[in-house]
Amino acid sequence: INAEYGEKMSQQNIPIGGIESKGPPRLDNFTEDSQLQISKDGMELSYGGYNYGTARANVKLHVGKWYYEVTIKSGGSARVGWATDKFVPESKYVGIGNDENSWAYDGSRKTKSFNDKSGDGSKAYGEYWTTNDIIGCILDLDTRKISYTKNGKDMGVAFTGVKGASGISPAASVYRNTKLSFNFGPNFAHLPKYCTSINYSLTDAQKKSLNELFDKYQAIGDSGESSDLIKGGGVLQLGQDLGSKGDDDPVLLILAWKLRAEVVWEFSRDEFVTGFAIQGVYSMSDLKKKVAEWKNDIKNDKDQFRSFYNFIFEYLKDPKATALEKEEALIAWGMLNLESIWKLWPKWEEFLKQNLTKSVSRDTWQMLLTFIDQIGENVTSYDPMD
Repeated sequence: INAEYGEKMSQQNIPIGGIESKGPPRLDNFTEDSQLQISKDGMELSYGGYNYGTARANVKLHVGKWYYEVTIKSGGSARVGWATDKFVPESKYVGIGNDENSWAYDGSRKTKSFNDKSGDGSKAYGEYWTTNDIIGCILDLDTRKISYTKNGKDMGVAFTGVKGASGISPAASVYRNTKLSFNFGPNFAHLPKYCTSINYSLTDAQKKSLNELFDKYQAIGDSGESSDLIKGGGVLQLGQDLGSKGDDDPVLLILAWKLRAEVVWEFSRDEFVTGFAIQGVYSMSDLKKKVAEWKNDIKNDKDQFRSFYNFIFEYLKDPKATALEKEEALIAWGMLNLESIWKLWPKWEEFLKQNLTKSVSRDTWQMLLTFIDQIGENVTSYDPMD
């Protein structure tokens, strides 16, 4: 959910794991350009024409922070980045970055492009690339930013306010005599922190391990129903096995966030297996290590905490409601331990308890965190009209 940019996608409309995939990720010649050459495995791209040829991967991303790599094999004139399914080149002179539905970096010119309809409105960005350089493409749909790396070096944020309610896909446009090689994971040369692989294919052994783990907790919570869910006692036991110390421990909320769970305190088999595959978790020992990492991430990284914080609102509220019940909001804020990071928390809590309002809106929920970040404890300079 990102109300700041006018996109209101309910938690229930987000696909499992935040990704729509038609099999293992690969490039597709969606324009049916006969001059565009894609290898049989869908991982290498070149163009035999005199202008631009464009390919897009067969996945759509909706939430989360995603990454893929491109190796410059020959030539060098190309644009790499992202596009929605609304991007369709109007001519061979148009590549990604020429409209409002695509974003591109061109290291042969050291430029970035978005909505560049004239073809000459690109802006300076990044570094020049050369043969064998590895370009990392990062899409952060929680903060709505796109950035790039070169051989593991961060080149900074290229685009902000990225919109794509229908999903965003890896894409590239190549010029004549340019050849690119793509890596959608999971084994990367330079995977940045917090990023996940677009390729979450499982070996038979990994699939068996995750399904057996699911079956263990599904059986504990089974109440005689035929639904393929972990619920009730199974969810509680999973939390305890991961070190949950009580009702105010956020470990189960962290799991729900990472799995993009749809229903409160339930995990479906698809959410469990696909979600953990995306996170690189294949066993209980893997999960325990990851939970420790995720706890540390939300403690030390503001973007990670904000992503977790905003997810919780959508996860806990009634799907048919636009607001969260006040008591649930207070419990959730307690689990987030706001008291330890904001000294004015007792006053806020007292204000809410005395206020007649019965619920907390999405705007109030999000604005509180912004208020804490920007104003903190010094409210003397706060101007409600700003």
